Amino acid sequence: MNERENLKNMLEKVIHDTENNKIKTTEEVIQTLIDELTSAKSKMVSDPGLTMMNQFYH
Repeated sequence: MNERENLKNMLEKVIHDTENNKIKTTEEVIQTLIDELTSAKSKMVSDPGLTMMNQFYH
């Protein structure tokens, strides 16, 4: 899966969570995205072979 597809899947999950009231505010959307991207970055540092978005699905 390439980075574009992984990013698309992450955004679809955020949209789904918003539509199902798991995420209720813009601030929660932003914080969720920051958390997901930060997690991706930290996993990438621990395994440089992963791309930033690939780690979401490992």
